[in-house]
Amino acid sequence: MQTIPYAFEFDAADLAANRAGQLSAPQQERVTQLYRQYRRMALEVPVGIIVAIPIIYVISSLFVGWNLESFIGGVELALPALLVIGGLAAIAVIRMLRNLKQGRIFNIQGQPTLQVEMVGDVPRVYHMQISRKKFHLPPEQGKLLNPDQDYRVYYLAFLTNVILSYEVVTPTVS
Repeated sequence: MQTIPYAFEFDAADLAANRAGQLSAPQQERVTQLYRQYRRMALEVPVGIIVAIPIIYVISSLFVGWNLESFIGGVELALPALLVIGGLAAIAVIRMLRNLKQGRIFNIQGQPTLQVEMVGDVPRVYHMQISRKKFHLPPEQGKLLNPDQDYRVYYLAFLTNVILSYEVVTPTVS
């Protein structure tokens, strides 16, 4: 049977670093790889959209007929909306990349609410929620959690909340 640290790929040194609000060296390496992937994706997606729009217009104009005036009118109509949407998306991506690059570690404590998404009879993903924070876990991680137990989860806030480590918390009796 897998233990929680093994299934979540963290050890005592990772947990100690997370408790101190820092990333361990292996976590920093994983976060750096994530940062590079998402930074590249943040550049590729807008470029892909910019390239796709004229291609889609040209293909559609083959069926309707080419008209430079309608193309310019369409661009004038769509450009403000595209700029607003693109600007908001850029701000969101920049903030997420900054959080990821700086390795800002957040933590939350409480009992998880677990929902299992099934494909047939096989669990596909576990959705865990503590307070208002949501996490998506593969089955090998989700099945190890006890919904009656309190946990403190250390995570990075990014596109999804990335769990770094967690620990079982014993409630204090006053």
